[in-house]
Order: sequence, then structure tokens, then C-alpha cells
Amino acid sequence: MRPVHLHVGLDHLVLAVPQADEIEAAEAAALAEAANALFADDGLLWSADAPHAWTLRATNDAGRARLEALGGLACRSARLASGRNIDAWQPEGDAARAWRAIVNELQMLWFQHPVNLAREAAGRPVLNSAWLEGRPGIAGVRAFDAVVTADDAVAGVALSAGSEVSALDPLASADDFVRMVAIQENADTVLLDPGWWRLAVSRADPLAWREGWTRLDALVERLAAAGETVEAIVLAGERDLVEFSPRPSDRWALWRRRSLAALLAAHR
Repeated sequence: MRPVHLHVGLDHLVLAVPQADEIEAAEAAALAEAANALFADDGLLWSADAPHAWTLRATNDAGRARLEALGGLACRSARLASGRNIDAWQPEGDAARAWRAIVNELQMLWFQHPVNLAREAAGRPVLNSAWLEGRPGIAGVRAFDAVVTADDAVAGVALSAGSEVSALDPLASADDFVRMVAIQENADTVLLDPGWWRLAVSRADPLAWREGWTRLDALVERLAAAGETVEAIVLAGERDLVEFSPRPSDRWALWRRRSLAALLAAHR
């Protein structure tokens, strides 16, 4: 679960997910303390393990029964739902109405909370709701020896598969990723998951999109300069993906270098 900002549109609510560094630990602790006071009789305990990633625990039998019911919900990732009308992304299942009731109480509780009043006065988005995250499945096969990622879900799946995982900041540079590859001495295959476009999606920021492409170009260039072999570049969306794999001849025909934009145009 995570605290989020819901933007009010004309006839719907849009989810905005604050990045990890946009929520202070003291703010998260204060909001969790207020939630715990409200839900104490229900046997629910809100733990701000990290400012942007909370855990909901039970303190009595009633709370355990509630958590067991909530555990059966089919939930969507906040990253996927970010920037969109939340109606189509709500948890589904027998306990969906119970979760909505909990969220409604939180929203009313946090509406005039001092944390949000201070954030609003400072021009920062208020934390006016909570999002129940979907849980990634357990990987059955270890596809990569090591994984370098800025995404918690990818890191979790990689760990469950037995891969070595290195976590980076969502805005880590191309050089940061190259340095992480260099220290993977015992890894024959390394998955790099920069995720530079996730912030662009959540904020509908065209400049962040352009910056993401620029960083990807720099990453491929720096990996080649470091003597690393790029087996494939996979551009993944929600329902489709495009994979680019260099042919053996491409390693020699350096004069045929093409930009990513040209490659995408050719793929279309």
C-alpha cells in the first residue's frame, strides 16, 4: 500500500503517484499515526516501512479477518494506473467494497491533516488517498544472473528467481548503470531496467519522455565503449513490446549506426 495524490478532474479522479523522494519520512509517520488512531478498534495497523511503501498489519482477530479478505483482491500497480482515471483500475473481488470504505475514511481523515495543509501551502501535491498495490508473482526461472533496476516490483521478481539485484534511483544516469554492470563480475547475463519513462508517464511530461530517450542512447553508447555486449533492447508497453537484437554483421558495420527514432519508424 502507498499514500498517493488524487487529482480531481471534471467528472473523475486521476491517480498521481509521488516518487520516493517526494514524501518525507516524518510526513509518512504522521499520516500513519493518524490512521492507526482511527482504525485501532478495527484491528488494523498502518506501518510506514518506507515513506512511499507502507504495510497494513493486523493487531487482533478482527483485523486478521479483514486482511485475509483484502488479500483476495485483484489489485493493479500504481505505476500502471498513474496518470489515469482510477475507475477502471480499482481493486476487484469480494472485499472491494470493504477496501473502498477504508479508503473513504482515510480520505476524510487526511483532508485537513497538518501534513497536507503544510504540503498545500508549500505548493506540493497533498497525500489525500491510499492505493493498494498489486503483488507480482514469483518467477519460476532465473532468466538473468543479475538485474539492475529502479523498480521495486522488478527487483522483487528478480529476487524470487534467484538473481543478484542492484537497486538504483529512478533518475539514475546512464553512467550509473554502466558502473553497476562493471561490478557484476560473476554475471554472464545482466538485465538493465532503467525505467526512465515511468516518471514521464505518471506526470504526462513530454520533456521527461525526450530525456528518457536521450539517456537510453547514452546508455547503449557507453556500454559499447566499455566493451559490453548488448544482446537486445526491449521496449515494453502495457500490452505489447518491441525487441531489437543486433545481427552479427552490425558489430562490424559501425558506419550504419541508426538512431532509435529511425529504428522505431522502420519497425512501424
